[in-house]
Order: sequence, then C-alpha cells, then structure tokens
Amino acid sequence: MKKGILIILIVIIPVFMPSCELDNSLEKDLPEGENIPMLEAYLVEGEKMEILFFSSTTMQEPVRINMIWNSSAYIISGVDSIKLRNLVKADYNTGFLYNYISDSIVNPGEGEYSVYIEKEGYKPVKASSRLPGEVIISGLEYDNEMLTVRTANLRDDCVNYYLLRMTGFSDGTLNAVEQALIDMHEKPEGNVSISYPFTGDGNDSTRVDLYRIDSTAYDYHRSIINALGANRDAFTTPSPFRGNVENAWGIFTCTTKDSRTIVY
Repeated sequence: MKKGILIILIVIIPVFMPSCELDNSLEKDLPEGENIPMLEAYLVEGEKMEILFFSSTTMQEPVRINMIWNSSAYIISGVDSIKLRNLVKADYNTGFLYNYISDSIVNPGEGEYSVYIEKEGYKPVKASSRLPGEVIISGLEYDNEMLTVRTANLRDDCVNYYLLRMTGFSDGTLNAVEQALIDMHEKPEGNVSISYPFTGDGNDSTRVDLYRIDSTAYDYHRSIINALGANRDAFTTPSPFRGNVENAWGIFTCTTKDSRTIVY
C-alpha cells in the first residue's frame, strides 16, 4: 500500500457541556472570506515538541494545508525557551503532519508550557497549557466488536477527559485511524471503563492510544464537531469556535498518553 499523509482533525461522540472550563479557553465566531492563522499543537509527555502552523482556506479556495513558513516559533517551559526548526515532517506511524519541530522532549512534572510564534505581517501567536496528569491503561479487552479500555480518573475533574485513538496497520503500513472523544468528568475519582464499538477490519494489528486531555482541548474538539454539524444543516444556528490560542484559531495543549497493541 502506498504511504499517504493523513491529517486528523478529530472525533465523533456527541456530548454535553462540561461543568469546568479553564481560564485560557477562548470563544470566537468564524468570519467569512478571509485567511487566518491556525495552530494545531499537542505536546505529549515523553515525546518531541512538534506543531503545525498554517493558514486557513476560504470557501473559494481548494481545501489544502497552507503552511506558514519562516516564522520564529518557541516552546517555553519555566526559564527554558526552545526554538523550533521550520521543517516539514510527515509521521506515517501516526498520520500527523508538522512543520515546526524540536528534538527536545516534553518532560513530566514541568508544569506549564507555552508557545510563542512571531511572523512578519501577523500579530504574535501565543497560548499556554499544563500537563493534565498521568494516564495508565490498566486493562484492555477486545472481542472483535467492542473495545473496552480501563483507566482511572484523577481528583481534578477538569482533566478527566480522554481521546481514544485506534491506529490500524496492514503489512507494517498505516491502514486506518479511528478516534473517540470521551467525557468522564462527572465520574468520581478512581477506576473507569471506556467502551467503543470497533472492528479493526483490514488490520494486521491495531495500536490503542489513550490520551488524557483537559476541558479546554475537549471544548475545542467539540466545537469543531458542532460547527461541522451546523454546516450540514441550513436551519442550525452556527456555533462558536472554541480554542485557547491568542491571535489565531486552534489549540495548544499538553497531554499524557499510554498505549497498547492488539495483534490479530
């Protein structure tokens, strides 16, 4: 199978408004007919710092990724300021695309991280996020129809949101990706189970990634789902876009991850 680039925008479980929202959550109405800077940045504990900074397309343009080049992009942690290299990277194991990267690792217990991007002709783009706490897959069950993942909620209910991601491989090549956005913030601290209907058709193996995300990241993805739904229905009131990035649209968020692999 020929390798290809897959840009994952996100997920699909209808859910309700969370009770806790972080102070850095921003709400914006979507303007029409203009290009705006976009940021997709997920700093995963224990992994390299990699972000995607690009420009949106208008309704009159073909859908494509308009990368923004030659910016000065930094990840700031405490007193450390790490400049990212402007270099395109397509990760065929995850399906993600990046254009600003660094070999520096997101360290556990570092507290708050910030992104700061300067580009001529743009206002400075910036946002902050904090690692949400450890996530552990304590159990995994699969019966060819239903996938059940066991983990544990933390005391802070604002970080008891999850992104469940199933990445299927065939002959060592990425075959398919499914994602589910999970709201567990009303469940008490302690053990929880996440069930998801999954078949894994055409896969030799499936990597199951469980991400712990905070309420800001959850609201961002949910606003995209709502906006897409409103787009399809002329009688639905457009919903506002929610993110946490200043002078751009998008999300900058820190996450933690645990993974298991199902081999068929």
